[in-house]
Amino acid sequence: MKKTIIFFMLFFSLVSSKIIFSQTFLEELKRLNKEAQETSDRLEERDRYDEYMYRLRLAQKLKEQAAIQEVKKEINETKETTVSKILSYNIFSNYLIENKLNDIVTDYKNTCERILNTYGEKKIYDISESRDKIYSYSMEVMRDKIFQYLTNEQLEKDKLDKFITTNILSAKQIERIKIKYNEFLSDPFKTDSDGNFIGYTFDLNEVISKMPSSATAFAITSDGYLVTNYHVIENSDSIIVKGINGDFNKECLAEMVIVDKNNDLAIIKIKDNSFRKIDRIPYTINVNTSDVGENIFVLGYPLTNSMGKEVKVTNGIISSKTGFQGDITLYQISAPIQPGNSGAPLFDSKGNLIGIINAKHRSAENVSYAIKSIYLINLIGSLDKSPTLPAKNTLKAKSLPELVKKLEKFVYIIEVR
Repeated sequence: MKKTIIFFMLFFSLVSSKIIFSQTFLEELKRLNKEAQETSDRLEERDRYDEYMYRLRLAQKLKEQAAIQEVKKEINETKETTVSKILSYNIFSNYLIENKLNDIVTDYKNTCERILNTYGEKKIYDISESRDKIYSYSMEVMRDKIFQYLTNEQLEKDKLDKFITTNILSAKQIERIKIKYNEFLSDPFKTDSDGNFIGYTFDLNEVISKMPSSATAFAITSDGYLVTNYHVIENSDSIIVKGINGDFNKECLAEMVIVDKNNDLAIIKIKDNSFRKIDRIPYTINVNTSDVGENIFVLGYPLTNSMGKEVKVTNGIISSKTGFQGDITLYQISAPIQPGNSGAPLFDSKGNLIGIINAKHRSAENVSYAIKSIYLINLIGSLDKSPTLPAKNTLKAKSLPELVKKLEKFVYIIEVR
């Protein structure tokens, strides 16, 4: 009985221990499973984090690359715009200016490359610094005095072009008024002693003085020989005479016969098919030198665009037997003259031709100059066949108004084209 009880006690003790062991094992197993799950979760979280960081770094890198490309685009646009601006200054179609601008472009591009090499272009900070430096340098280049100079020259060229397009000019007239401009194109970057560009300046007064819209001529024979100044017809394509026999609406074509460049004289002859003859010339050419103080008068057609086509008379005296700077070929006279009086006849109080108007003193009032008539006679004498000049003066003892009425029909408007 006692042994049975002990056996049962041992049996229950063993069973109880196994039960307890089983429970503990299950609990430990649960714990280990839990830890394994937690470890797995942590590993997955870390993997997700690593993936996230990888993607983040990749996105940042792509974003920086995109930003770098955008900055590079800005740099290229700045360079292209600057180069285009530089080259746009060759509005003169001149190879010297073109070469100069190309040299500036080359220097500009090389400097931009040096800036990129200095500051780099692989990082956004570096490429941004390069961009700012290149932009500042581009602005500096365009502020160079050469571009202000070329801008001013363009304005002067525009003035010249406008004058040419708004006036009826012959090819030779255009060639003449473009002489200084062409000189500028032959050496556009010529400088003075101070290093300043000389350039070209459009001078309207100078152009007008060289290219008179009209001047004056007068007859020396009835068959159409006329006298004017050489500078009036110089480089003309055609010579038009108005006022023959009082008709200012009719244009008669004339041609150059002979010139004296040194004394600014020209003899022309009417060659128009409709021309017949001029009335008998009532005055003679006086080759004797007139005295200082002698009364004189001038007939001419100054400023016809504003003053009209009626002959204008101005009078005065012989102020000196010599002209500008003591020139013995000229008289100095006090009769006022204006543009358009060039080539006008100078008469004495008896109606004798004593000179030909050719200039005025710009810096003095009522100081004008006339070529002495002896030089006209010399020019006529150099012709192969001298025209028959009037031998008798029929105007003596007439008043100034009477002289003007008789003489005006032999004084004409001359236009060069």
